[in-house]
Amino acid sequence: MAFQVSAGVEVKEIDLTNVVPAVSTSIGGFVGPFRWGPVEDIRLIGSETELANEFGKPKSSGPTGEGFFTAASFLKYGNALKAVRSTDSALKNAVSGGVGKAITGITVFSNSSPSSAGGSGTTTDSPSAGSLLGGITASSGVISEFTVTSNDGSGAEIEANYNVSAIKVASAGSGYTEGDEVSIDLGEGQILPIKITTAADGIPSVLGLVTDGSNSPGLFTLKTPSKFSSVAASSLATANTSPSSGTGLQVDLTYAVKSFSILNGGSGYDLSDSPGLRIFGDGTELFPAPSTISGSDGDLNSPGSLHGLIPVLSGAAASTAALIKNEDAFESIKGSLSGDIFARYAGALGDNTRIYIVNASNKDSLFFNGTSNKVSDQFDTVPTGTELHIMVTSTQDAFTGNGTVETEVEKWAFLDATDGAKTADGANNYYVDRINQSSEWIFIPSAISSVTTLSGTTGVFLLGSGADQTSVTAGDISTGLDLLADSETVDVNLLFSVADSNGDNTVGNKVLSVATTRKDVVGFVNPAIADTQLQSAANSLANVKTYKASLSAPDSYGVIGSTSAYVYDKYNDRFLYIGTQGHLAGLCANTDRVAESWFSPGGFNRGQLRNITKLAYNPKKADRDELYKAGINPIVSFPGQGVVLFGDKTLQSKPSAFDRINVRRLFITLEKAISTAAKFQLFELNDEFTRATFRNLVEPFLRDVQGRRGITDFLVVCDETNNTGQVIDSNRFVADIFIKPARSINFITLNFIATRTGVEFSEIVGNV
Repeated sequence: MAFQVSAGVEVKEIDLTNVVPAVSTSIGGFVGPFRWGPVEDIRLIGSETELANEFGKPKSSGPTGEGFFTAASFLKYGNALKAVRSTDSALKNAVSGGVGKAITGITVFSNSSPSSAGGSGTTTDSPSAGSLLGGITASSGVISEFTVTSNDGSGAEIEANYNVSAIKVASAGSGYTEGDEVSIDLGEGQILPIKITTAADGIPSVLGLVTDGSNSPGLFTLKTPSKFSSVAASSLATANTSPSSGTGLQVDLTYAVKSFSILNGGSGYDLSDSPGLRIFGDGTELFPAPSTISGSDGDLNSPGSLHGLIPVLSGAAASTAALIKNEDAFESIKGSLSGDIFARYAGALGDNTRIYIVNASNKDSLFFNGTSNKVSDQFDTVPTGTELHIMVTSTQDAFTGNGTVETEVEKWAFLDATDGAKTADGANNYYVDRINQSSEWIFIPSAISSVTTLSGTTGVFLLGSGADQTSVTAGDISTGLDLLADSETVDVNLLFSVADSNGDNTVGNKVLSVATTRKDVVGFVNPAIADTQLQSAANSLANVKTYKASLSAPDSYGVIGSTSAYVYDKYNDRFLYIGTQGHLAGLCANTDRVAESWFSPGGFNRGQLRNITKLAYNPKKADRDELYKAGINPIVSFPGQGVVLFGDKTLQSKPSAFDRINVRRLFITLEKAISTAAKFQLFELNDEFTRATFRNLVEPFLRDVQGRRGITDFLVVCDETNNTGQVIDSNRFVADIFIKPARSINFITLNFIATRTGVEFSEIVGNV
């Protein structure tokens, strides 16, 4: 402080009340596959419900079941899990593929007699190159009466009374034979089961439109294809194809249909008539019948036909799906994304997300949920000028609880289409920025073309092409674990992941490597599920020992269990095997809650594993002896007493206090707390005052731990004996902290001694 020049009183405060702070000891860290949520982004989860909300409920197949329930097993004991979703090469975000509603049903009412029967018909006009028409899928039964007319290649004219469930385009190919059972995705969350057949046997049949291969006058014929293959959108504009017997244009690609046009009147209709045309989607009528017949009478080559239907594609084929890992990744790659709108998170759950953009142009023509209800009615008022209302819906049962009903999941009112637009209070109101900042469902990479003039169904964007994880690799897991490797920025204490695949140890070694490098966490690993599932006891023992021996440089920062557990999947009503590493980490978290981190997590008091139906391998006493010698903690199911962690050993092979979980976690707790407090000595002077301050900080903390049974005795040396002149001159500060850790009981000996009646106990105590 500055020296005073004249007399006066100056007041100052010196704070000597610093204490060793409390530190976390029970935060879990997990990396694994999930069905939904951000990828390679750390999220704090407090319960299984939060886990399902953040990362999606598990599928009934694939890797997400093991990932979800391994993470959930920890949350049965602890309420703080930092979870990271890993990825693989298959994972993709759903993306919009144009605008418009997908049409799932068309009914054409005719009051004329069909011109042909028996499941096929012909035309008398000339097909033209590039005019391949879509096939027609029967909604039920086999269509027995119809006529198809090319109408100069611009549309198919249908003269019959029947329902059509989809209009789709593809080409003949190989891979399917008669009798195969397949399905066609109709969009809108609907799947049409079909059987490949050439017989009019009453089974829904797929009909394809084929030609005789010439561009001269020829015949169009409806046939039942026997072989299927998909075709890219670019292949739609091709010359007429030459079919072989029993093949034809195929029905494999779905396109949203924006509108239907009436080609012409035909016999029995005048231009002013309104034909009986109804178009259906999601089981309800989407578009009203046209008010008039357009065109000229008598211009059809088949005069008895009533009217034709023209499917107008609502844009290009679906944009290429991409993987957007998380919000930070989106900001870096959004300029290269191809598509108007993407699902916020990767996975097939993004499919069938529908986005309605309401503007001043379409406010009266955009309908919600396949009904006559205006989307604009979902808002208090309609937009004007450049204002936009945006609503997001989903038909995914995992989100809505009813996969057959389109359900609103979020919406925004009075956004603005103008970049730089502000709200009345000065906040950013540009719709692209607002959506990307706040939506939990979608990303918009850039401004949507003509967003203020989108009309009717062009204001609807349906997401598709999302893809789930198929087989997450150990390398994918390792990438996620790297996010948890920095002890200064990520606070975790109990680290685990999914089990290794059979014959591999990459995940286990990565978990142990991160734990050893950080030196403030315990890593929990598990043998491959196949090592003990459906194996004999002898094989299980051998496999588990082999896996443990394969781990590189195991030390006291690692723990391994002996088997996998059979658990119930309530989301899919099934059972599956998962590793027990999440349970073991959870037992440590529970020990912190009911006791202290320096208590053992094993045994009947604190080592009960929850919600396990059975163990893949239940070791007997002889097996437990072998496992314990190998540093593997037996997990045992005792009749009437539950499933118990029957050991508390770390992976350290050298006999010492650190081969026990409680000692390792005691020292992690002490080191973390005292080192945090020691940071406040940095850049102070290395003199007796500072050293005494440090001792007075640490010793009360250690006495408290001693009183809570963590240590039996301690000594703190921080004086001139270890802070010599050389130490001081090198700008270092040294404190030696001697600890006698409390030890857990692993072995109990009970000696029952019978004596003669007249013998005094004092005579024999200590002599037997």
